[in-house]
Order: sequence, then C-alpha cells, then structure tokens
Amino acid sequence: MADDNLEIFTSAVGDTIVLSVAAPQLPEVLSESECAVSRALFAGLNNAEIAAVRGTAVKTVANQLNSAYHKLGVRSRDQLVARLLGLE
Repeated sequence: MADDNLEIFTSAVGDTIVLSVAAPQLPEVLSESECAVSRALFAGLNNAEIAAVRGTAVKTVANQLNSAYHKLGVRSRDQLVARLLGLE
C-alpha cells in the first residue's frame, strides 16, 4: 500500500510540467548517516555523487547503504526506494 503521507508536487517551467516528490519519512531504525544516504539515493544520486556531496569515500556510502538495506530488509536500490515509498 502506498504511503498516505507521500507528497507529490507539480509545477510548470515554460512548456514543461515538472513532477517532484517530497522525500518520505525514514524509519527510526536508520542512523543519521544511513538516512542521509538513503535520501540522496531517493533523489536519484549514484554512490559517487552521494560521496562527493557528503565528503566521504564511495566505499563509505556503499557500506551505509548496505547497512540500511539490512535494517529495512531489502536487497537493492530499487527495493529501498519502493520501501521508502511504502510500496513494499
């Protein structure tokens, strides 16, 4: 079932309609770092981009995401996003 708290926004930019989704609430079981990398993943950044933004190593980001996967019972980026959207 989809998350009832998920916010979807639309706006027009010239002739283009922009759809954006507010980041969902993250489970309290995640650490602050796991939340940060999960939000960045949700926004569409890859591990290298997340590492650059956070000023950490790519391996650190991978470890934090793997820890979040384990805590949330998922195995992939897609499953994490689906879980955050309330689809899993």
